[in-house]
Amino acid sequence: MNLNMPSGDALAIWDIVNHETEESWATVLHRDGTHEVVEVEPMADGADEIWTSPTTGQKYPARWRVTIPELRAKLTVRITGTPGQELALDGNGRMEAAADFTAPTKVMKPAARTT
Repeated sequence: MNLNMPSGDALAIWDIVNHETEESWATVLHRDGTHEVVEVEPMADGADEIWTSPTTGQKYPARWRVTIPELRAKLTVRITGTPGQELALDGNGRMEAAADFTAPTKVMKPAARTT
């Protein structure tokens, strides 16, 4: 998922789940043009409000809690429109939905880091 933060930073958040593992990270593009890759706590446990597609039978969360410790960020991301924004291709589905988020902590570049 991609989020534009109030600070001007842009986040691309990745969460890859397979039968054995879950890998989560974010690429942060800062306003000054620098970027970094940071760890994200696995998102599967923080996903809820599950919607089941009547077309493919796949289940999708409509809300996630995203924690990025290195940026001191805790976000709640929620689909804003109808959850039925699935792209069904060859019997497989993929959710492409508009979302909004709340950020009780400000996402900022850590002061101790140099780029």
